[in-house]
Amino acid sequence: MISPTSPKLKQVSTINSDIRSGRASSKSAASTASSSSLSNTRNNRSPNPPTKRYSTHDISSVPQSPEMSNEQVFDLMEKEQDKIVVKMTREISQLQEELKALRAQANSRSRRSSSISSNASLEIPRGEPHAAATIRRSSSSTHTHQVPQAQLHELAQENAALRHENEALKREIESLRAQLRNPVCIYSSSLPHYTTLAVDPPVPFPQWLTDFTGLSQWPGLDPPYVPLDFINFANVPAVPQHAQAQCATLFRDSCSFDCFNCISFDDVYTCPQLSQTFDDGPSPATIKLLDHLSSKSTFFTLGVNVVQYPSIYRQIVERGHIVGSHTWSHKFLPGLSNEEIVAQIEWSIWAMNATGGHIPKWFRPPYGGVDNRVRSILRQFGMQSVLWNFDTFDWKLLDPAYSRDEKEIYRDVTKFRQANNNQGLILEHDAVIRTVNIAIEVNKILGPSQLTVPQCVGGIDYIKRFN
Repeated sequence: MISPTSPKLKQVSTINSDIRSGRASSKSAASTASSSSLSNTRNNRSPNPPTKRYSTHDISSVPQSPEMSNEQVFDLMEKEQDKIVVKMTREISQLQEELKALRAQANSRSRRSSSISSNASLEIPRGEPHAAATIRRSSSSTHTHQVPQAQLHELAQENAALRHENEALKREIESLRAQLRNPVCIYSSSLPHYTTLAVDPPVPFPQWLTDFTGLSQWPGLDPPYVPLDFINFANVPAVPQHAQAQCATLFRDSCSFDCFNCISFDDVYTCPQLSQTFDDGPSPATIKLLDHLSSKSTFFTLGVNVVQYPSIYRQIVERGHIVGSHTWSHKFLPGLSNEEIVAQIEWSIWAMNATGGHIPKWFRPPYGGVDNRVRSILRQFGMQSVLWNFDTFDWKLLDPAYSRDEKEIYRDVTKFRQANNNQGLILEHDAVIRTVNIAIEVNKILGPSQLTVPQCVGGIDYIKRFN
């Protein structure tokens, strides 16, 4: 609970003209935003960023092993990440074999149970409710044999247990596949091998956030909900929660992008100049991407990564790129409660504020999971959802279950560019080296004339900057 004496965050202006059209001028919208925003201290002061030990403009200033260049480190990262993917894929295959054997066992038991039920009728003698059941054959045979009633009950229990184990295995397989698509685990598992590129310690938990939340450290993957006085759940439409790819409970008026590819009036989903956007960073792999980009771009960052890699995050900003929110820990928002959605957004904002001294305007929903319930909460933060109209599906390169390769991606980008008059927004990822290598080649195809998201719609870069 928040102490009654803790300072309250000021309400973020929804910037009405910007929300209505997504095309407010940068100058006027920035002026409006500066008067109403999330306050990071009681006196609305900028947080003091951690002292930088090295320049974030040039990673050559970072002490490197004399035996390894940056490119050699990147190559090592890619090999290690590929090994992790192979290991996870093998685990998925093993689980699938277990699932196959389990289903065969369940089918065998089901046939056995059906055989007993179809070939015999169960008769319990009157007055003896706990006596053994007399099983009589359905045929005209006068032969009878005694089978304990517990046998049928035991078979039913075994079948129920097998069904439960079957569902558990399926969930475990889906969880591993989700990890392959959301590769935080892939690069975090090999961190010790490329700490030379992560030059700063994690962002200290700021005092202003302790004063407001009563907490003293950054949360794990499930951040706690902290009530905000400008978030009114009464204004949030009652759209049913749904798991990813489970759309049966939704109506079309929910305007779900992940279920119906529905675009709302203030969603950004295309651009007059075909441009790349990147999700899931910052990560050590982001450094390689920054060194090769010929144009300014938009990076949608995870709060949990922002506080882990502050120098890389600041390097994105200092090189002139735009950063937006991608939630705190990449949760599928339509499957969460209203409070959990707020937690994912607010902690992402606080991470970006504590690290970069700004409040984001642009938001990329993980997995494209956004509907009118999620949008309503986003608007109360003054944020807009940024979607896409071309997905490279670069994450499929990490899952051998898919046959997609680099050449297919380059071919598809070229075809989309030609078919859409060089207009649109491209979804890519900067979490691992393999997808970064793809992004570098796509950048060569598109050239230096790409735009950032606010440039695409004539909007502001951030709701507010504190420095």
